Amino acid sequence: MVRAVYRCLSGLAKHRMLSIKGGLAVNDYWLVLFDQEPRRFRVIENLLKNRLSEATMFWAMVYGIQEAVAGQRQLKRAEFDKWMNQQVTAGLMVQEEGQAWLTTAGLVEKQRLLTEHYQPRFGNWGWRINPERLANRLLLGIQVVSEFAHHNRRYRPLNLGNYELGTVKQWLLKSGRGIQGAVEQQVTAAFAALEKVDPRLPQVLAALLIGHQTSGATLGQLARELRVSEGETAIIIHDAWLGLGAYLATTPGPLSQLVGPLISNSPLTTSAQQTVADFLTGQSPVAISRRRHRKLSTIRDHLLTAAILTPGMADWRTLFPAGMLEELANRYQGPVASWQFVATHPDLDLNQEFFLFRLYQIMRCQNSDH
Repeated sequence: MVRAVYRCLSGLAKHRMLSIKGGLAVNDYWLVLFDQEPRRFRVIENLLKNRLSEATMFWAMVYGIQEAVAGQRQLKRAEFDKWMNQQVTAGLMVQEEGQAWLTTAGLVEKQRLLTEHYQPRFGNWGWRINPERLANRLLLGIQVVSEFAHHNRRYRPLNLGNYELGTVKQWLLKSGRGIQGAVEQQVTAAFAALEKVDPRLPQVLAALLIGHQTSGATLGQLARELRVSEGETAIIIHDAWLGLGAYLATTPGPLSQLVGPLISNSPLTTSAQQTVADFLTGQSPVAISRRRHRKLSTIRDHLLTAAILTPGMADWRTLFPAGMLEELANRYQGPVASWQFVATHPDLDLNQEFFLFRLYQIMRCQNSDH
């Protein structure tokens, strides 16, 4: 393999745990998730932490921030609340009754962040990829291929646990002796594709790779090389792994085989996918609930989640009783976020009517400026 492929990919998880010293911090990016209109700040916290209830996903869609999903899985509430208080103290944000919004100064700072600093390009892949797991497996895979190419049997592999070690070992054995050339070719092609998005993406990946007599760069070293803060560098690294995963998900090759099981073919959970599949056969939510022995509320949440994340998968209008769509269109006007649910159908139970109300909100969001 070429030297650039041998160099890099030491664990992302390790780099992300390093302290951020000065300049732009990772949590500075959270400010761009707010606006001058009030937003539910727990929704933003849960989105960052990958705690994805139907309500969190709905409001993330309304706010247009779905690509921030799982941006910081290890985030602690105390850390988020401390940051919120700092923004209020700095005069950038107002916080009241579970909601927060930006002041004029906050809007100016948000615009500065959007124009002067790196903006993630692959955030939507956060629904399908855990970048930490993907990075670790790729790091180990490329390390062992590098050592294999140099006929080296005495080296210390990345300490990722027996399962990952066994997975990579079996992958290497199945791939055979021509693997180093195939890996080099796929990495080179992936880096070329990422370079078209932003030259810094392959640059950080190449600097992180490890291999024969080569160790990956630290977060501080990368920050100095890029001439940006460690916080901004961490954001670029996170996005680079998602971008590499997106490339491997859509192209054949040995690394695609290695990480394929880590990349979901849908943003929906397996259970939600089954619910939608059942619905597409003509089964009602009640029938699905009974057949699968799942709560009706769970089945409805699956359908709402699918309507948010995969809107074209089904004709959701079939869930509404005759005439109800027209009635809802006449009753609810203006921004979706301002609607207040009112029960008006005595023939529907309250939970069913709210489910249809929320579904209508989702449909309107996807066909308007909401």
